[in-house]
Order: sequence, then structure tokens, then C-alpha cells
Amino acid sequence: MTILHATILNLSSSLPYVFEFNPQEISSDKPINRYKAPNIGGASKRSYFTGFDNEEIQFILQILKFDAVTGVIPDCEYFSQLREPDAGIIGIAGSFFGNENYPPPKIAFSWGLSMIPLVYNVLDVKIKKTHFRNDGIPNRAEVSLSFELDTENPLNKFNQIAKKAAVYAASVSSVTNEVRQLITGESKEFMSGI
Repeated sequence: MTILHATILNLSSSLPYVFEFNPQEISSDKPINRYKAPNIGGASKRSYFTGFDNEEIQFILQILKFDAVTGVIPDCEYFSQLREPDAGIIGIAGSFFGNENYPPPKIAFSWGLSMIPLVYNVLDVKIKKTHFRNDGIPNRAEVSLSFELDTENPLNKFNQIAKKAAVYAASVSSVTNEVRQLITGESKEFMSGI
């Protein structure tokens, strides 16, 4: 059995990073914005929908390099550059003449979230190095990543079609399972620890 590993692709440098250990948990958040109008003396307030924020995902990546001469230092540098200004290939020459306000690079990532890799803006990268050797080189790192979906990217537009298909598939599957259980008398109970 082949185990596929998740990959992050820095879209500015085109350099991928293949995970040694896949994330065990990915949380996502997509705030729905509402405005509550003041209601002086009333029993309730009227709520007005004002839009959505972009979806954000967060996960923690574990890196272990006990046999490497440089430990996890190169790996940490890969993720550290995701939180640095990125002028791109064309803008790098101009960056020598001043402190330009370049955003960090965009990344492509897919693991348990979509059918195709999606493009994200980097929101936050936290790096914690541990298990230092006598020479001060860390052998382990924990990288906390937070990304925001770039909704204007064409890959993400194509993914909307796949998501719609998945919604219909989930609906049909749930109805089919319920009908089968009614006919056969089977009952599926939730099993903890799965």
C-alpha cells in the first residue's frame, strides 16, 4: 500500500515541500458576517447578513530529522521564508533599493480538503524547534500553519464544481443508507475511537 504525503508548493519559487508526516488534524473556519441593528427598548434585534470572510485553515506539521547533519534547520528555513516579503523573480532587483511592502508568497496545498490543490495566502507561520543536540542543532520542529483561501484563483473556482458534486453525492449516500437500514433493519451505531 502506497502512502501519499501532503505537499506544499511555494508558487513564487515553484519549490515543493513534501511532508514526512501528514497532518493529523486540519481545522477550517469561514466566518459569516452579520450586523445587528440597534433596537432601543425592543425585545430583539434585527440581524442583517453582510457577507462572508474567506475560508481559513490551520494545522500543525511535525518534522523529525535525527539522522541529518543539519537537523531540521533547512526544513524550518523553508517555512520561515513563507512569512517573509516575496518580491517574486521580477521584483527582486527593485527590492535592493528600498523596503518595499511585498506580501508573502502564495502556496498551493491539498490534503483532505479538496479534490485538487487549492491556492492560499499565508496568514501565519509559527516554528518551534526542540530536541537540540550538543552542537545546538535542533532535531525536531513543530510548525503551526494558518492559510486563507485565495478565492480569486482559477484552481479554486474549478474546485467549486467538485464541491457541488460532493454535496449531491453526500446527500444521495445518506438517503440511500437510511433506506437500506429501514429495509434490512440494520442499525449503524457510532463507534468511538474510529
